[in-house]
Amino acid sequence: MSTVYKRGPIHLGQAGEQDPTGKAESLPIPNTTKDHPPKSRAGLLPNAAKCLALAALALYTVTYGFHLPQLGGHSKSEVSEVVKRGLAKCEAIKLMPPDTTHFRVNRTVSDRFEPYNAKPVLLKNATVWTGGNDGEEILFGASIYLKGGVVVSVGTAKDVQREILDQGVKEVDVEGRWITPGIIDMHSHAGVDASPSLQGSDDTNSVAGDVNPYLMSINGLNTHDLAAPLIISGGITTNLILPGSATSMGGQAFVIKLRKTEIDSPAALQVEPPFVYDGTGNQSFVRTGYKRFVKTAFGENPSRVFSQTRLDSLWHLRKNLEEASQLKQAQDDWCAKGSDNTAEFPDDLSKELLVDILRGRVNVNSHSYETVDYNNLAQLTNQFRFHISTIHHAHEAYLTIPRLKQFFGGPPAAAIFATNARYKLESFRGSEYAPYILTENGIMTTCVSDHPVLNSQYLLFEAQQTYMYGLNMSSALKTVTVNPAKALGLDHRMGRIGQGFDADIVVWDSMPLQLGARPVQVYIDGIAQLDDPHTLSKSQLQDVPPAGSANGWKQALETRGDPPLRSDKNVRNVIFTGVSSTYLQSDDGIKEVTLAGSDLQQKRVIVIEGQIDCVGHCPLDAEDSFDIIDLKGGAITAGMLTYGSYLGLMEIRQEPSTTDGKIPDVFSESNAYLSSVVSKGADGALFEQKDQLIAYKYGVTQGVAHPIESGVFGGISYAYDPAARHPLDGGILQRETAMHIKVSEKAKLSTSTVVGILRKLLLGEAEKSELQRYFRKIARGDIPLVVAVNRVDLMASLLHLKKEVAPGMKMVFEGAAEAWLIAHDIAKANVGVIVNPPRSLPSTWDQRRVLPGLPLTNSSLPAYLTSHGVKVGLGINEEWMARNTRLEMAWEYTNSAGIFSKASALDLVSTNLRELLGFTEGSPSAASWVAFEGDPFALQATVKAVRGEGRPYVNVF
Repeated sequence: MSTVYKRGPIHLGQAGEQDPTGKAESLPIPNTTKDHPPKSRAGLLPNAAKCLALAALALYTVTYGFHLPQLGGHSKSEVSEVVKRGLAKCEAIKLMPPDTTHFRVNRTVSDRFEPYNAKPVLLKNATVWTGGNDGEEILFGASIYLKGGVVVSVGTAKDVQREILDQGVKEVDVEGRWITPGIIDMHSHAGVDASPSLQGSDDTNSVAGDVNPYLMSINGLNTHDLAAPLIISGGITTNLILPGSATSMGGQAFVIKLRKTEIDSPAALQVEPPFVYDGTGNQSFVRTGYKRFVKTAFGENPSRVFSQTRLDSLWHLRKNLEEASQLKQAQDDWCAKGSDNTAEFPDDLSKELLVDILRGRVNVNSHSYETVDYNNLAQLTNQFRFHISTIHHAHEAYLTIPRLKQFFGGPPAAAIFATNARYKLESFRGSEYAPYILTENGIMTTCVSDHPVLNSQYLLFEAQQTYMYGLNMSSALKTVTVNPAKALGLDHRMGRIGQGFDADIVVWDSMPLQLGARPVQVYIDGIAQLDDPHTLSKSQLQDVPPAGSANGWKQALETRGDPPLRSDKNVRNVIFTGVSSTYLQSDDGIKEVTLAGSDLQQKRVIVIEGQIDCVGHCPLDAEDSFDIIDLKGGAITAGMLTYGSYLGLMEIRQEPSTTDGKIPDVFSESNAYLSSVVSKGADGALFEQKDQLIAYKYGVTQGVAHPIESGVFGGISYAYDPAARHPLDGGILQRETAMHIKVSEKAKLSTSTVVGILRKLLLGEAEKSELQRYFRKIARGDIPLVVAVNRVDLMASLLHLKKEVAPGMKMVFEGAAEAWLIAHDIAKANVGVIVNPPRSLPSTWDQRRVLPGLPLTNSSLPAYLTSHGVKVGLGINEEWMARNTRLEMAWEYTNSAGIFSKASALDLVSTNLRELLGFTEGSPSAASWVAFEGDPFALQATVKAVRGEGRPYVNVF
């Protein structure tokens, strides 16, 4: 078993008021009714859900709202029927989730088992991270036997073989690969915010009211979501499908598995559904006792949608909960009175979920970002005595841990992103060290995608980043397995590998915390999900990667999420020792140089006045005038470039006052004066932005940004130094780089009209305006035309336009999701491509034919285009992503099956982007570079020093 090192705890407060039992208060049931405790789930047969439903029906357990109130008076016999129905509801509201203490004892068949696809599976010769023993248990050379939708046995080959009594078992030798429990994404909008995004399939938010406990996300679940197979291919086996956060209470959520079922319906996807149909006709929609889920939201989202404030949101929730509390008390009083009642059982379909919250039968999830939100939630939960299971996004949770521990019933779990922050004011103080701080202080942490905000297919990447920033191996893997299972109250059946657990299993091509790890096979309920998966041999990536560092956690806390981001030390002359290799710019792109010799200390790089002077054996007479930095086998690379977001023109995406603002669309502007204006990014350049400085700290030394478009026209981009303090501090590296337009299904003009306008401009009418003068430059090939486009049909039209009107034009496609369909034609036309995002998702109709990469296809889009001779760069679509430029480049290198060398992978985010974007200024002596301790093409690599473009000094970190 691998050794895992744990750090000491950080103490930030004591637990607050808690419900000592963890259970809802008992209901007063009169002697006239019979108490039927819920059955144990241990050893239930395949139709367990129906058995529970029939048992509930036998107790007259009917759902709220199916009974229509009778008007007027009642006869004696009529009153009796009314009371019977009411007493049945007393039993229904008493029904609590089944006791799961012995759930897995003798469990041999899952309630989700489908005999039609029931062949048992034996996985042999595996390295199994079980999730057991607090995440520390690893079994080597182990076997796992899957049958009936559950794990029958896991252990040594001999022990497991004793359990196999069946014929026709499918045996799979996984050849020592790692196996983990299935990944659980407990914040997803898959199905309700379906791909591609279309008006007819968007059921994420209802804005009919601010508090909507009666809405159900499953009522909008689209079973044709193109993202579903992609999500499964990433190893995700379970999802909590939440409604959106546009309202203070968006409605009920549901736990599902996206596996296709024999009954192809949303209901068949559910795990432990709170209601089931028993097939007996009227009133057959009955309670099972399983917990329900609900989503609340605080802060900017409901405030923006309903033109209100946090004060309003809290009041709306308090008011509704108070009304629910009164209804609950009326119900309890009615049940205590029993058969002496003459009135109907007090009920309100719009409040029944809220009453269930107060009875402890609902898993409450709260979208909440800031310290003030947690203060409000602590107040709310203690006032109405209910527990919140999980706070989602939770960007400032690490700053207020003592208050979290004052929530009624104990602290919530925190469902977070690893590094996605600063896109709105609420997330501005998010920290990469939050998972470490929260975990060390006893706050259970889970990583989530908020799909499609992040592509759920790559949720494991979030866990990998928590490992980068301080979590140990077991804690990082638990963020997407054990912890979300606990937060969902489903840890009795998922989140671990062991006897009786659901057979949700992922076989990985490399150790799961290695960057680029991809599934070889995914089993949901014991059924293989990938037909003929594409795999790579990654024998060199089977070890646990080097541990990360949480060195910045204290500063993050002390500065309340706003730490200084600039280096503490600037030096002019440096000697780097322990340099294994360099990857620096040459006339032909990035050139790799491996330093010879066995003595690391003799592998040196000498820097004088910021410029690399010598690489290799470099004797010096006066070394005392140099700072010495040991890279311990690391490397020095060319500085990376970021493009595709509005970084350099935007600070906080959802705060317009922090941006340059949107430019007019000269292609459709009716104002004659504005229609001739060419907006230039350099004129609105912004510096000292948080995301710029963070990106620089992680090796991004250049950026290119074009103005924020309001339609088709995106103006003229500029190149900048992300570490500059202002434009006059050497901030603008090149004032004009390329012209940009955007053509999509959301454009104000039809695509045919846009192509027509381009044809007219490129043909070169009299140069009466600045816009026409720039298009003459484009036609001559003086500056590139970068077209944001995803649909293959439009790319084909643009290739024809180039050939017909301006063959010498430098055209670049940005986005280009469907470019692989005409890769040969793009290469033949000498058109470059900036793939953005690097890992595709069919988010829009124009992107629906994506090339997703491993394990569904043998190549990613960047690798496929490169293999066909297209010059490719990598882009990003949001500002915070710039910090992960190195990781995206390294991901492509790892999963390209040899198409990319380390040098050509670095080209994707440096020399290729410079060429494609027309960034030509700057001499080789002024070139930026980055010194890494560790391998920059793997997960762990620490930036030790950076030389900015043309700077005569080095920033030491």
